[in-house]
Amino acid sequence: MPDLMTEEEEAFEYELAEVTEGGFFHQRRFGFPPLSQRFYTDTVPPRSEGHKRVREAAESIRGMLAEEQRAYGANELEVEKFQNDRMEYDKKVRHRQVAYAAWLVTDPLFRRERDILKKGWAATVNERHGFPDYPRSMVGESAFGSDESREQLEEYIRFLQRWGLDKFETWDLPVPMGMKVDHILYKIGSENTITDVRNGVGLNEAGLGVFLPWSMLRDDGISVRQLAEHSWRVDPPEHVRSWLRYRVNQDSNWNYGRYEKMMQIYRYLVLALQPRYGKKKTWRLTSFDRAITAFFQNTAGEVGDDENVRRIRQRLFKGLESD
Repeated sequence: MPDLMTEEEEAFEYELAEVTEGGFFHQRRFGFPPLSQRFYTDTVPPRSEGHKRVREAAESIRGMLAEEQRAYGANELEVEKFQNDRMEYDKKVRHRQVAYAAWLVTDPLFRRERDILKKGWAATVNERHGFPDYPRSMVGESAFGSDESREQLEEYIRFLQRWGLDKFETWDLPVPMGMKVDHILYKIGSENTITDVRNGVGLNEAGLGVFLPWSMLRDDGISVRQLAEHSWRVDPPEHVRSWLRYRVNQDSNWNYGRYEKMMQIYRYLVLALQPRYGKKKTWRLTSFDRAITAFFQNTAGEVGDDENVRRIRQRLFKGLESD
């Protein structure tokens, strides 16, 4: 589309996409895992040699899991069901991660707190050419790094926990945590808290910690949402109340699919194309709307229209401009 990019600019974007999923941050490549994974597990055609290699690796892992199921006596129908159920589970987790990230970047409180964190951490991130790794531990004790003071690193980890984040790819791209099953321990000691065995850090503020004994697992009569709302009556998480749609007026039509589209518009338009080409006299947002609509149709097989994309884009812009 000539009113978006010239042929040379378009060629540059294609070449950049071959090199990195998302871009470069302090001279390091980055992606956005919840969105990237769809190219490895869905029927979306791989966009680059890197995508092909990772998809091949994913297929290899699925093959090993299938062999493991067969070794336990599963027949081919059971193996296929296991694979399909796992893919469906992964999709549900991914959709929620992407949608939550889109909500975060348009939430005024999150952006204010992130900016405060950024002021204190900008120099460190610049020196390291990236963010510190989440402290990891295989046995559950605290494993804070030595490059930063314990106090400063704890401030960073507390922020991630408060907002349920696994990490930042850039200051503009928070990556939400995924669900964890049988990877948490109950820490015995002075602080009764759910503890992540990767790092020994309490996770209570990052979400809802639930222990379900065998007596509760016979059927699906108790939902996670019911358990959550029972807890929220006493101590509702005010900072994410809007996301949780807990006792707030919320547009019920604003589903995970729309948030996922918002996140892609945010990545491609707000963080990439508009800063590079938005000052050109030929630049037109209506042309972007047509282009991204075609992208959604080609990658997800969706039937959409420019008007729907325009409404999502406008809501994104409104959220980014709110205080």
